[in-house]
Amino acid sequence: MKQYSFTVGSIAAAFVASLCCIGPLLAAIAGVGAFGAATVFETARPYFLVAAATLLAMGFYLTYRKSDKVCADRTCIPVASKRSNVAIWGGLAAVSVLASFPYYSAAVWKIASSRPIISTPASSATASLIIPIEGLTCAGCASILESKLNSLHGVQRVRVSFEEKTAAVNFDKSQLEASQIRDVIRSAGFQTGR
Repeated sequence: MKQYSFTVGSIAAAFVASLCCIGPLLAAIAGVGAFGAATVFETARPYFLVAAATLLAMGFYLTYRKSDKVCADRTCIPVASKRSNVAIWGGLAAVSVLASFPYYSAAVWKIASSRPIISTPASSATASLIIPIEGLTCAGCASILESKLNSLHGVQRVRVSFEEKTAAVNFDKSQLEASQIRDVIRSAGFQTGR
């Protein structure tokens, strides 16, 4: 029974470790805006991943440990019930999916996002702005922010780069001001540089 507790604990730890990317995605899908507090989880991510691995290892140990009794031919093969096998291997699969979520979160966001990206032609009132952004913890965060900026009236083109930690925005300055763009970024839970 203890192995189930360790398996559930490891899944919970992996989920919390990936909240930096899962939180904003779930908040956006639910329509409650951004989950800016998720960036707090990024600093604790390594600790939760170690906890998940440790708990999962304990679950495997308890599932497959040798029996204390001596077998008839002096060899004992650990025998785990089918239910224990399914639970521990299912836990490993769940932890793997959750722990690696930041690496494929951008693809999940693009699939889950129902709004098309609209790009309007450039005019003489077009301005360009490159904004440094703090708090982007994964490509999923960049995709969510890019979608939010694309929804602004007057935005012509947006590219949010997780790697460069910047947002490049082309916009119609007769319809939108740079300060409004920065306000949207801040309201999404990120900090902007100068």
